[in-house]
Amino acid sequence: MEDLMNLAFSLHDKLMKSNEYLTLKSCEKTMLNNNESKSLIDNYHHLQELYSSVKTEEIQSKLHNAKLLMDNNINVINYKKAYKDYQLLIGKITDLVFDGFKLDSIVEQI
Repeated sequence: MEDLMNLAFSLHDKLMKSNEYLTLKSCEKTMLNNNESKSLIDNYHHLQELYSSVKTEEIQSKLHNAKLLMDNNINVINYKKAYKDYQLLIGKITDLVFDGFKLDSIVEQI
């Protein structure tokens, strides 16, 4: 068991040093330190909270426009791409690690 835990910690360290993770963190820092990006994100989240229970066409339009502005910001675009790339890496690793380990539980059949 200790060997497996050491392997898990080693994998964690390697992931933290991976190009995908470092790019993601760099894009996140750039996005959150940029006044325009931060303002667009904050505005969208504020509108979401403010109107979470209101579903009028006008409110939906405001939310849609705020999201569109946020999603078209270059820093948000770069962050989302980096996030997707990192998720793809994690998915590949998960598939590799758990390949062949699908458990068919008897409990689920009862």
